Amino acid sequence: MTAHRLVLLLFLISGAVGLGYQVLWGRFLLELIGVSAYSYATVLAAFMAGLALGSALFGRLADRVRRPLLLSALYSGWVSFTPEQAGAGHALWAKVLVAGLLLLVPTTLMGGTYPALVRYATEHLSQVGRRASQLYAVNALGAVAGALFMAFVLMPGLGMRMSLVVLALANGLVAAAALLLARGKDPSPAQVAPPDAHSKSRGASRDFRRVSCVSPSPSS
Repeated sequence: MTAHRLVLLLFLISGAVGLGYQVLWGRFLLELIGVSAYSYATVLAAFMAGLALGSALFGRLADRVRRPLLLSALYSGWVSFTPEQAGAGHALWAKVLVAGLLLLVPTTLMGGTYPALVRYATEHLSQVGRRASQLYAVNALGAVAGALFMAFVLMPGLGMRMSLVVLALANGLVAAAALLLARGKDPSPAQVAPPDAHSKSRGASRDFRRVSCVSPSPSS
């Protein structure tokens, strides 16, 4: 299996884990908040806000590092340490606010994986559209599978807490595999520009950031 196909496989699994987290967080917040509309709206808002924020913030960082896949590995590893639940007193608005802020941290890290993987997978600017669309497609496919698997298999079979453990382990395995892959590949031409092409590199970096910010992954 080529490195690019392995990255696609990892992002497929990452998408499944990401939407698995979203479904599971919704169930945890339902117990905390007690109203399904508020709990799922909180999870969805925090999830999408985190993806957008992470893509915007970490896209610039992905342009500056020699091994962007290493960033993706670190982000995935940190997501594994997701809090199970949080108490926020008795007021509904306080519960929603605290839960949303807590979820914003792991979802922002999820959002950072997409620009890092686009940067890693794209060796030439002419490949940006094709590689970015491939990553987006496999991540969305994994998200569909992860949401269904969590709702119909994991939670009914293992319960909520053990399902959270399974997701954390899966995320840790993705992070470990990405870390090993990052150590084995030399920086690509798109990642390390020669000194005499500095101006072109800056222009290309802006184009990479536009791609990663305009089309954040559905889940990471």
